[in-house]
Amino acid sequence: MVTTSYGTVPNAELMLPSFPLDPSVKLTGNKHSLSNLPDKLTPALAYFVGYFYGDGGLKDIQRTFAKTRRFECKLIIADEFEIQIKIIQKLFQNLFGFKPPIRYERISKGERTYYINPTNKTVYFFLTNIFELPPGPKSDRLKVPRQILVGERETHTF
Repeated sequence: MVTTSYGTVPNAELMLPSFPLDPSVKLTGNKHSLSNLPDKLTPALAYFVGYFYGDGGLKDIQRTFAKTRRFECKLIIADEFEIQIKIIQKLFQNLFGFKPPIRYERISKGERTYYINPTNKTVYFFLTNIFELPPGPKSDRLKVPRQILVGERETHTF
Protein backbone atom coordinates (compact mmCIF):
# COMPACT_ATOMS: atom_id res chain seq x y z
CA MET A 1 0.00 0.00 0.00
CA VAL A 2 1.22 3.47 -0.86
CA THR A 3 -0.01 6.49 1.07
CA THR A 4 0.43 9.92 -0.47
CA SER A 5 -1.33 13.25 -0.20
CA TYR A 6 -3.50 12.02 -3.10
CA GLY A 7 -4.86 9.25 -0.88
CA THR A 8 -4.06 5.58 -0.33
CA VAL A 9 -3.44 3.22 -3.23
CA PRO A 10 -3.49 -0.53 -2.50
CA ASN A 11 -0.63 -2.55 -4.02
CA ALA A 12 -3.11 -4.43 -6.21
CA GLU A 13 -4.06 -1.16 -7.89
CA LEU A 14 -0.47 -0.28 -8.76
CA MET A 15 -0.93 -2.54 -11.78
CA LEU A 16 -3.52 -2.39 -14.48
CA PRO A 17 -6.19 -4.95 -13.50
CA SER A 18 -5.88 -6.84 -16.78
CA PHE A 19 -2.07 -6.66 -16.79
CA PRO A 20 -1.02 -10.36 -16.67
CA LEU A 21 1.97 -9.81 -14.38
CA ASP A 22 3.23 -12.55 -12.09
CA PRO A 23 1.93 -11.62 -8.60
CA SER A 24 5.34 -12.41 -7.11
CA VAL A 25 6.84 -9.41 -8.95
CA LYS A 26 6.64 -6.35 -6.74
CA LEU A 27 7.16 -2.66 -7.43
CA THR A 28 9.97 -2.49 -4.91
CA GLY A 29 13.72 -2.85 -4.87
CA ASN A 30 16.52 -0.69 -6.21
CA LYS A 31 15.22 -0.19 -9.75
CA HIS A 32 11.55 0.31 -8.91
CA SER A 33 11.63 2.02 -5.53
CA LEU A 34 8.38 3.66 -4.51
CA SER A 35 10.34 6.05 -2.30
CA ASN A 36 11.47 7.93 -5.43
CA LEU A 37 7.93 9.02 -6.24
CA PRO A 38 6.69 12.49 -5.34
CA ASP A 39 4.37 12.33 -2.33
CA LYS A 40 2.48 15.57 -2.96
CA LEU A 41 1.37 17.68 -5.87
CA THR A 42 3.80 20.51 -6.44
CA PRO A 43 3.94 23.09 -9.23
CA ALA A 44 6.90 21.14 -10.70
CA LEU A 45 4.93 17.87 -10.74
CA ALA A 46 1.85 19.61 -12.16
CA TYR A 47 4.02 21.14 -14.91
CA PHE A 48 5.57 17.76 -15.71
CA VAL A 49 2.19 16.01 -15.89
CA GLY A 50 0.76 18.78 -18.10
CA TYR A 51 3.76 18.69 -20.39
CA PHE A 52 3.63 14.90 -20.50
CA TYR A 53 -0.06 15.01 -21.46
CA GLY A 54 0.79 17.28 -24.38
CA ASP A 55 4.13 15.95 -25.64
CA GLY A 56 4.51 12.57 -23.99
CA GLY A 57 3.02 9.13 -24.17
CA LEU A 58 2.96 5.69 -22.60
CA LYS A 59 3.51 2.49 -24.53
CA ASP A 60 0.48 0.21 -24.51
CA ILE A 61 1.95 -2.67 -22.51
CA GLN A 62 -0.91 -5.06 -23.22
CA ARG A 63 -0.62 -4.62 -26.98
CA THR A 64 3.18 -4.89 -26.81
CA PHE A 65 2.94 -8.06 -24.72
CA ALA A 66 0.55 -9.60 -27.27
CA LYS A 67 3.10 -8.95 -30.04
CA THR A 68 6.45 -9.55 -28.31
CA ARG A 69 5.61 -11.54 -25.15
CA ARG A 70 7.53 -8.87 -23.21
CA PHE A 71 6.32 -6.19 -20.84
CA GLU A 72 7.71 -2.76 -21.63
CA CYS A 73 6.71 0.04 -19.27
CA LYS A 74 8.12 2.68 -21.60
CA LEU A 75 7.49 6.41 -21.57
CA ILE A 76 8.40 8.89 -24.27
CA ILE A 77 8.57 12.66 -24.09
CA ALA A 78 9.55 14.54 -27.24
CA ASP A 79 10.16 18.13 -28.29
CA GLU A 80 11.65 19.90 -31.27
CA PHE A 81 13.77 22.14 -29.02
CA GLU A 82 16.78 20.64 -27.25
CA ILE A 83 16.69 23.23 -24.47
CA GLN A 84 13.11 22.25 -23.60
CA ILE A 85 13.88 18.53 -23.46
CA LYS A 86 16.88 19.32 -21.21
CA ILE A 87 14.51 21.13 -18.83
CA ILE A 88 12.15 18.14 -18.85
CA GLN A 89 15.09 15.74 -18.33
CA LYS A 90 16.21 17.71 -15.25
CA LEU A 91 12.64 17.87 -13.97
CA PHE A 92 12.29 14.11 -14.47
CA GLN A 93 15.49 13.59 -12.48
CA ASN A 94 14.31 15.85 -9.65
CA LEU A 95 10.88 14.19 -9.49
CA PHE A 96 11.78 10.51 -9.94
CA GLY A 97 15.43 10.22 -8.95
CA PHE A 98 17.12 9.24 -12.20
CA LYS A 99 18.24 11.01 -15.35
CA PRO A 100 17.18 9.43 -18.65
CA PRO A 101 19.48 10.14 -21.61
CA ILE A 102 18.41 12.55 -24.33
CA ARG A 103 18.13 10.99 -27.77
CA TYR A 104 17.35 12.55 -31.10
CA GLU A 105 15.78 11.54 -34.33
CA ARG A 106 16.41 13.32 -37.60
CA ILE A 107 13.15 14.30 -39.29
CA SER A 108 14.58 15.98 -42.35
CA LYS A 109 17.67 17.90 -43.29
CA GLY A 110 18.40 20.29 -40.44
CA GLU A 111 15.37 19.22 -38.36
CA ARG A 112 15.52 16.97 -35.31
CA THR A 113 13.19 15.79 -32.61
CA TYR A 114 14.74 15.40 -29.18
CA TYR A 115 13.28 12.92 -26.74
CA ILE A 116 13.76 10.97 -23.55
CA ASN A 117 12.50 7.41 -23.54
CA PRO A 118 12.85 5.89 -20.05
CA THR A 119 11.58 2.44 -19.16
CA ASN A 120 10.45 2.43 -15.53
CA LYS A 121 7.59 0.39 -14.12
CA THR A 122 7.12 2.59 -11.05
CA VAL A 123 6.86 5.89 -12.95
CA TYR A 124 4.66 4.23 -15.60
CA PHE A 125 2.13 3.03 -13.03
CA PHE A 126 2.37 6.31 -11.10
CA LEU A 127 1.25 8.19 -14.22
CA THR A 128 -1.46 5.66 -15.19
CA ASN A 129 -2.92 5.14 -11.71
CA ILE A 130 -2.46 8.45 -9.91
CA PHE A 131 -2.86 10.81 -12.87
CA GLU A 132 -5.09 8.54 -14.99
CA LEU A 133 -2.98 8.90 -18.14
CA PRO A 134 -4.12 6.30 -20.66
CA PRO A 135 -1.51 3.97 -22.18
CA GLY A 136 -1.28 3.85 -25.95
CA PRO A 137 -3.04 6.37 -28.19
CA LYS A 138 -4.46 9.16 -26.05
CA SER A 139 -5.89 11.78 -28.41
CA ASP A 140 -9.53 11.03 -27.62
CA ARG A 141 -9.08 9.85 -24.02
CA LEU A 142 -7.39 12.77 -22.26
CA LYS A 143 -8.96 14.66 -19.40
CA VAL A 144 -7.59 16.90 -16.68
CA PRO A 145 -6.58 14.61 -13.80
CA ARG A 146 -8.67 14.87 -10.64
CA GLN A 147 -5.50 15.59 -8.62
CA ILE A 148 -4.78 18.69 -10.70
CA LEU A 149 -8.36 19.96 -10.47
CA VAL A 150 -8.49 19.66 -6.67
CA GLY A 151 -4.85 20.71 -6.17
CA GLU A 152 -3.59 23.95 -4.72
CA ARG A 153 -4.22 27.10 -6.71
CA GLU A 154 -0.51 27.44 -7.52
CA THR A 155 -0.72 24.27 -9.63
CA HIS A 156 -3.39 25.82 -11.86
CA THR A 157 -2.15 27.78 -14.84
CA PHE A 158 -4.63 29.16 -17.33
